[in-house]
Amino acid sequence: MERRSEPGEVAYRTVKEVDPEDEVEIRWGGETGSHVSSAGRVSLYKRTALLFASLWILTLIVGVGFYFYKQPEQQAEKSRLLESNSALQIQLETLQMNYSSLNADLQIQLETLQKNYSSLNADMQNQMEALQRNYSSLTTELQQRCPKERNSSYLQGDCPSLKTYFMAVIEHYLPIEKCFPIDTTKTVKSTFSELSRMNGEVLTVVWKWIRNASADVTLDPETAHPSLILSEDGKQVRLGDQKQTLPESPQRFDPVVCVLGREGFSSGRHYWEVVVGEKTGWDLGVAKESINRKGKIILSPSNGYWTIWLRNANEFKALANPPVLLPLSLKPQKVGIYLDYEEGQVSFYNVETRNHIYTFTDTFTEKLYPYFSPNLKSNGTNAHPMIITSVDDIDLS
Repeated sequence: MERRSEPGEVAYRTVKEVDPEDEVEIRWGGETGSHVSSAGRVSLYKRTALLFASLWILTLIVGVGFYFYKQPEQQAEKSRLLESNSALQIQLETLQMNYSSLNADLQIQLETLQKNYSSLNADMQNQMEALQRNYSSLTTELQQRCPKERNSSYLQGDCPSLKTYFMAVIEHYLPIEKCFPIDTTKTVKSTFSELSRMNGEVLTVVWKWIRNASADVTLDPETAHPSLILSEDGKQVRLGDQKQTLPESPQRFDPVVCVLGREGFSSGRHYWEVVVGEKTGWDLGVAKESINRKGKIILSPSNGYWTIWLRNANEFKALANPPVLLPLSLKPQKVGIYLDYEEGQVSFYNVETRNHIYTFTDTFTEKLYPYFSPNLKSNGTNAHPMIITSVDDIDLS
């Protein structure tokens, strides 16, 4: 038989049978079981704190384990980096040693070359001075041996002493030219070119040196006067019977009947040859790029033209400032034009006789173009074309 509780008596047995984790308010006989709910909350806090503590410990353990797991790999990477750095350091030191050794070798070679050059240059200077001292006596000897036929007999070889002396000196300096081609060429070749001009015939060695600078020159149709007829290959020009209808161009000459080469030169040595044949009038030379191409043209260096011309078959001039009358004995059928831009020289030669005709000396500051004019016809004459020929087609011996 169940016992009834008296009013005000707490039902302890019933409370003990309730789960302490259940946060439930128990009322019995008018009393609240708040002490049971508080106990449950305390237990929950403990379990939560324990859980977080466990997680923290676990995280710490994992972190420590990961650190010790990665440490050998990091140590190995560090070792590899140190080894690589050591190898690079060794390579750098080796390169520095090699550079120092190479630099020292180059310095020694440079000093040797400078000493050799000084010695060769002094030797060459002595030879040139000796050549100049002996030149007068050799010329006198030449005149005494060939007083009447100096020009023809000299060219035929009857009086070879002067030429033989020149050739001997040139042959002596061929090794120097191979070692120092620029300086030797300017010194030796220019000297013998001057001596050649003084004696008429251009020496064989100098002649080869000039012609070896051959340029492939062609005519520029964009600059040609409308009355000029150019060949398809751009190597010939003649005066036509009537003026052609051509597009107007600031590059085209009008009314002067002339034409420029297609290729311009702003450095170096260049040589080309032009057949004029029996023409009674023509102009040849070079012109600077900025020349006036319209209206009246005055051929002179001050106007940007370095040219020679023939008029009426008997007026042969170099159009310098002032013009220079040239001997008709030098009148060529084939003209060689030689341009040395750096030296500021434009020279003209009679190709058949190897005679020097005239040399302009100036300072060039812009591009230069070959200049051609077949001139006007006169009573049915002077109709032949001017023809640019290839230097390679002719034996240089």
